[in-house]
Amino acid sequence: MRQISSLLARITKALDRKFLTKQFVSDVVKSHTNITLSLDDIEIKNDVLYLSLDSIKKNEIYLKEELIKTDLAETHNIFLSRIVYR
Repeated sequence: MRQISSLLARITKALDRKFLTKQFVSDVVKSHTNITLSLDDIEIKNDVLYLSLDSIKKNEIYLKEELIKTDLAETHNIFLSRIVYR
């Protein structure tokens, strides 16, 4: 029984970390561009940020991409190699 509880604890911790990372990305984008991102629009895999947005939001985020990546790295230790727009 102890193994199951430790497994559930590890899964919960991983899910919380993903949620917090998405929340940090959303907050930083909001602070630099005034665009509110839904957590469903954000996906992070292998240090690549995938954003599912319309073209107007994509362009505005693209213009401030380096500033957003720098801010995430400095304040939240989230290092992104690139941002892909879908």
